[in-house]
Amino acid sequence: MLQISTGELKKMNIKSPSGDRIRPTKSSVREAIFSMIGYSIHQRTFLDLCAGTGAMGLEAVSRGAAMVSFVEKDRKVADILKENVANAENRMAEFEISLRVYQESFSVFLKREQTFDFIYFDPPYEFYKKHKLEEYDFESTLESGGTLFIEHARHDIKPVPEKLGSLYFVETRKYGSCRVTIFKKP
Repeated sequence: MLQISTGELKKMNIKSPSGDRIRPTKSSVREAIFSMIGYSIHQRTFLDLCAGTGAMGLEAVSRGAAMVSFVEKDRKVADILKENVANAENRMAEFEISLRVYQESFSVFLKREQTFDFIYFDPPYEFYKKHKLEEYDFESTLESGGTLFIEHARHDIKPVPEKLGSLYFVETRKYGSCRVTIFKKP
């Protein structure tokens, strides 16, 4: 069973669809990402793209994010995501937070003209076999000084680009069978 690891929602169970419909981000990866972010998450905005269970976004709100948006295209997965978000809202009723679920493609969401301080993009790994990151406008969705985290398989065939628009490559970190590549916006 997935659980939130730290913060106001610590040990909250996260429902997940049965089977291999999604691949939730491992708790060790979530811990590493939020160790990098640290206290700068407080009162900031976070976007969980290809959210699945919503574990990344829920971890962000648990650690102090003021506003988190979740984007999930799959209807059945989005229904479970909505339950997880509702559970978090109930547990954090006394806090001033905003949690919102969008049931749509991440590429549609990127055209909404909303901006965030942090974006976590975790599509199915097959995505990278068919598409290039450069095809999508992450730049317009990221606040100035913001950070984009991209999770992908450790043994991807395609190299990670040096830039995505004005976003510049910071580093790629390895976590078992996955990698997380980090970009920043000047």
